[in-house]
Amino acid sequence: MPNPSDSWFTSKIRTDTFFPIPYQKALSLHCDEAVANNLLLIGDRVVKCDPYQEGEGGFGYSNTPSCETADLRNWRDDVGSGVLVPITLIMEPIQIKTTTTPGSNELLSILLYTFTSKISVRFTDPMQYWVTSCTTDWVDFTCDALDDNDIRIWTFSRDINTSIKITCNEKVVVDFDKEFGDQDEYGTCKSDWFSEQDEDKFWIDPETTVSGYSLKADLTSWRVPDKVTNAKKMNLEKYPLQFKTDSALGSNASVGLIFENGRGDTNQFRLMVEFKDEAKYLFEMCSYNEKELDLAQCYAVNGKQDEIIWTMERFENTVLVFCNGVQIIDYEELAGERDPADECDPWSLSYARRLRFESTDDATTDYRFMPKSCDSIPADWTGVTPPPELPVTDGTVLRLSCVSDEEVVAVSRVVTCNPRYPEGFQYQAKPVCIRADGEVTLEPKSPIIKHDLTNSILITCRYFGLKEPDEVKWYKGSETEDNIIAPEKYTTESFDSDTYKQNSVLKLENISVVDSGGYICKWIRTSSNVDDVSETMTIHVRTLQMTQEAKSYSTDGSINLECAYSGKSQGSLKWFHKSDEILTGGKNEFKNNEQKFTLDMKDVSVELNAGKYKCVWSDDWSDNDGDRIEAETEVVVRTGVIVSDLSNDGQPYKYVEGEILELQCQFEGDIEPKAVVWQNGGSDINIDGVTNIIFN
Repeated sequence: MPNPSDSWFTSKIRTDTFFPIPYQKALSLHCDEAVANNLLLIGDRVVKCDPYQEGEGGFGYSNTPSCETADLRNWRDDVGSGVLVPITLIMEPIQIKTTTTPGSNELLSILLYTFTSKISVRFTDPMQYWVTSCTTDWVDFTCDALDDNDIRIWTFSRDINTSIKITCNEKVVVDFDKEFGDQDEYGTCKSDWFSEQDEDKFWIDPETTVSGYSLKADLTSWRVPDKVTNAKKMNLEKYPLQFKTDSALGSNASVGLIFENGRGDTNQFRLMVEFKDEAKYLFEMCSYNEKELDLAQCYAVNGKQDEIIWTMERFENTVLVFCNGVQIIDYEELAGERDPADECDPWSLSYARRLRFESTDDATTDYRFMPKSCDSIPADWTGVTPPPELPVTDGTVLRLSCVSDEEVVAVSRVVTCNPRYPEGFQYQAKPVCIRADGEVTLEPKSPIIKHDLTNSILITCRYFGLKEPDEVKWYKGSETEDNIIAPEKYTTESFDSDTYKQNSVLKLENISVVDSGGYICKWIRTSSNVDDVSETMTIHVRTLQMTQEAKSYSTDGSINLECAYSGKSQGSLKWFHKSDEILTGGKNEFKNNEQKFTLDMKDVSVELNAGKYKCVWSDDWSDNDGDRIEAETEVVVRTGVIVSDLSNDGQPYKYVEGEILELQCQFEGDIEPKAVVWQNGGSDINIDGVTNIIFN
């Protein structure tokens, strides 16, 4: 069969087979220079020569093969096994999502660099991994699924040129540098995996049996710089460099980046930024002296005096440096200031292919290679609904809308995707959705219930609206002049024109029951010709106290307790002994005197009635969310009983003068008595030799 030059077999698709080919010959396809041109093969990778098939060009296939520009920002399930994925692990960690259950014995196998360098994961129980040339047997590991669907996300990354790391749901499965770094320097593990590669090549091994997998490139994750001697591959045109600093002016921290073009250490470029009292930078080979940097415009973007996202990217024949999206350095302009014979060549830096962080760099906290897209909007864009077009590419203009139909976007209704900015979007003011008529919220939420009179009450009234209010007024009870709260009891902040918010805080001190009621916060907007807005906070101050001390005593066979309730809301009270509710009837008698509740008990005993008593008040016993307030006391019961002559079986006994009278006093209580006193008719009985105490 001849070469099908006029069919889907375009100049981008290649095969290693020479034409013409015989009938039913199978061809394995790939994209021409896939990594260099960022091409991804979609459709069938293997086709057969078959002039009788309906497929184009005399080939049989199920899905039309084509080479497309790889878009790996989102999960793709159409990348078949054996297809070369155009990624560079140092800049684009690859992620694979599986839903395979451990114990199924299915296999996920990855090929890197060549068809002989293989990393395999076997879904046994426990799961196992195997690395060609480095492991002699399968190695057990565990990785919990993200949910009941057995979702696991595997990430393959390379932090430095000679170290590959594999994680499962962000848990490290194998770090090549730690696991295999101490193997024989001349062994095959070192030569296969630790030698520097010009390009990463990534395939799903055709031996893979896992079904339903999908993959994408992790373009947006920030990484901590390792600051080692190994350089990281980079391409400032395709993947602009971003790094974060959190150093304030005067901290004397510094950024140190070295760029190599791969032709030896003599062709290096160094960018240094120092956070002295005034920021300075130095681009070696283009300037011998430090130059001042005006960081005020960078800090103004997010209003913070120490957080900056720096971006370096190649643009035409120069390299531009941005801070929080603001351009501050143009490498071509620096080169133009130098003698053409000097080594300050903008094209040299533009084609720099390696990056190193200096060990003295103590300002850079994170780095990544900038994504060329915007995948989501920031969470603090209040009330803004994510546009349906997301994700969008760099430079795309988006029109925003609000989640609620009652709200409108106050500012920056239109934003531009710009990953150089801290939030990934460029706008004049932070987008925020506001009700057209404004709104007021209170913190904490109403009602406030206080049982403790020792603490003060703080109420924050937040205004949120397009128009700045003229003033705020606080009322108690109703909006009349007699009920206005004195201004010295609250403080009001200035209106924030960036967030369209204003706060007023009311403070109530030395609170009591009389502070119960409704408190109205009203924002006056007369000058704006719009209606005033207000919100009401309800406060309940309630107390409940046991009249008795924390420990009380019963010595006369009765228990008498009293609980005093104070509050403006009606409710009811229940009594509890230990954890049991005391029911009405029997020898328990309840009395209610206005806001006082009493409990009277007679004929009490140590065994049945001693212990903890609690009164509990509630405004609604039928609702578990009803307010509850309680007080308690510990009741100690002590009793004393005179027992008659036991020889008469406890019956009344008539004594004749001269006979012996024997009586017994029986005590029950929590302590041992120190002495006993006998009385007759209210007078102590003297021990005169005739009357004797024979039992105590």
